Amino acid sequence: MMQQLDSDLISGWVERWKLGTYPFNKYKSSSIEKVKTHLYLNVQETEDYLNAIRLGEIRANSVIWARELTNEPSNGLRPRMLAERVAERFTETEVQIKFFEGVELEERRFAGLAAVGRGSSHSPAFIELR
Repeated sequence: MMQQLDSDLISGWVERWKLGTYPFNKYKSSSIEKVKTHLYLNVQETEDYLNAIRLGEIRANSVIWARELTNEPSNGLRPRMLAERVAERFTETEVQIKFFEGVELEERRFAGLAAVGRGSSHSPAFIELR
């Protein structure tokens, strides 16, 4: 017998399942074989449930993307590189992106960011997403 479940419950479950099975192995010295898992929900396939599953996947993939960025060492993801990765991520979406660097930071009164950035050989960048 198929059970009726709340769409929020399905979305949240898919998101947590995907996040719970995600490994970050980019810098592991030994090759770790990726385990394939399959999820089967014993529910009636309705448009609401399919949308809930997609929403859970979108949320989880977004968190995974953010985790991958934060797991990078600072010498592997400098401000300009981060800006490029953000631009790539939001290509073909409605998100509007602006990057501010160098003198533009001071003109926009981002004095703290500009001051901290002067301590590095890599200029700081501010990324605005709308």
